[in-house]
Amino acid sequence: MKITDYANDRGNRCKEDRIGFGENYAYVMDGATGLATGLIQQYLSDTVWFVEHATNYLNKVLENNVTIDSGHLFRNLSNDLHLKLRAYIDSEDYLEEQLPSAAIILLRKIDETLVIESYGDCTAVVEYTNGRYEIIHDGRATELDRGIINHMQALVREDGITMREAKKMVHPLLLNNRQLKNKKSGYTAMDITTDYIDKGLKRVLNYQDIQSVWLFSDGVDSYYTDLDLATDAVDMVKRMKETSVHQVIDQLRIREEADELCEKYPRMKPKDDASIIQISCNDGKIVYK
Repeated sequence: MKITDYANDRGNRCKEDRIGFGENYAYVMDGATGLATGLIQQYLSDTVWFVEHATNYLNKVLENNVTIDSGHLFRNLSNDLHLKLRAYIDSEDYLEEQLPSAAIILLRKIDETLVIESYGDCTAVVEYTNGRYEIIHDGRATELDRGIINHMQALVREDGITMREAKKMVHPLLLNNRQLKNKKSGYTAMDITTDYIDKGLKRVLNYQDIQSVWLFSDGVDSYYTDLDLATDAVDMVKRMKETSVHQVIDQLRIREEADELCEKYPRMKPKDDASIIQISCNDGKIVYK
């Protein structure tokens, strides 16, 4: 496998997305802020601390042992994060939803298979050598966010307020959603517990059947979910093939900046971090025209 393009673009004050890749692995990580903030003063945000340490751990382990059992990988990662966090705070004094977490999608080439695992709302688009595409995405967090956006739009219509003002009024809904993290009726996210490990998505594919894969955070899927620049994830990656990853990110930013108040294209925030990795698996083996 070969990394052919990537982007890790900051959307807000501090970047809480991370990407990582090596000879036989790649991942995109999208950090999420806990309900308690400012716990770790040495970092721009608690989430920056979380994704920095998670990235360092994953890179170190996967460079040395890409075939490690995924349960062991993520259990050891969460235990390591838990231990490191206690150097700053007594994590037992905080509820899970108060602490940072992250969505992650991880791809590994193990022998003649391609293993894709996802916790949270990051996305993979797989292009097969026969021309078929497959979208791998856990939409539970996306649906919860969409419910809040719909409620904000209703407040805008009924009360004559702006989307920015409406967001200040939906804090109880945001709190409720965070309390659904790693619950059966909620969504999945990687955190300092091990509660999430059996709740993610996993696909094991024949490596020889795969042409290319794109991994990206939800800041990229806004291109088609919020901003109407493409019909879906497959349409977006086809545009990337015709132009480039960076051209699509630029188009995303231009439209976001033209609608800073989120009035024309309703969404949770004006801009988000946008991270993507494009991976080629079988150069020269396309069997369709």
